[in-house]
Amino acid sequence: MAYEPSARFEVKVFDVEIPRQGSPLLGRIYQPQGPGPFPMLLDEHGGAWSNGDRFNDEWVDQPLSESGLLILSPEFRIGPNDPFPGQLQDIDLATRWFKAHARELNGDATTLGGIGFSSGGHTVVLSAMRPRHPVYSALPLAEAEHEDASLQYVISCWPVIDPLARYERAKAKDNQELVEKHDRFFLTIDAQIDANPVRILERKEQVELPPVLLCHGTADDSVPYEWVTRFAQLYREAGGDASVEAFEGAPHGFGRRPEYKERLFSVTRAFIERRVGARVAV
Repeated sequence: MAYEPSARFEVKVFDVEIPRQGSPLLGRIYQPQGPGPFPMLLDEHGGAWSNGDRFNDEWVDQPLSESGLLILSPEFRIGPNDPFPGQLQDIDLATRWFKAHARELNGDATTLGGIGFSSGGHTVVLSAMRPRHPVYSALPLAEAEHEDASLQYVISCWPVIDPLARYERAKAKDNQELVEKHDRFFLTIDAQIDANPVRILERKEQVELPPVLLCHGTADDSVPYEWVTRFAQLYREAGGDASVEAFEGAPHGFGRRPEYKERLFSVTRAFIERRVGARVAV
């Protein structure tokens, strides 16, 4: 089946357990009901790396799945109890699991893309750029022995694309709560530099560059719009395809607001259609 943004399907929603040493990861599946196989999307929630769960993005996962996307919204370790890089390891694990179970879920693993919001907008880009990073991919998964965490495309919404710059901005504004969330998750400045998509491109690290769409508000006081356009410029200079969809006057986390929601859905669906289109296997 080719992806048609205007299509509408009934959706079955259920939870799965992703095997992990110690305790399994929980994930929520949004499964369109139809012949399939359906294009696949991995959702990474936000919450300053320290809040949130698999229910966070129901507001967007449900309607996107209704248009014919098989979606996994996994939970992952969050700060302050579980600092970096645990969250990236869990995301990598969930990505590999989703690919390995694509057929039984009526999905096509060759179409898998990622979407993330705020801190999830950071991790979805970082994971996609480093799909075979030895630390991120350290968690074993027997049924996905030959899979990696590569993505066909990325949609990053109001991303904390430069964690160190946001940390320094929060310090300057005396936002102690946000400063503490960075400190407790990353632990060190060096980690904020290493796990930083902007700095990765600036130092010309060899990474994967799947097509990326960045949806960002021009009135974002937490992550200025200029930071995102700078990342997109660096991404293109490195050989990648990056586009920025500007939401005029929108603040950080604008997606749920009625005046922006439908446009966000529209540009997201259109981008996915361009990236997967008729590539879905039959």
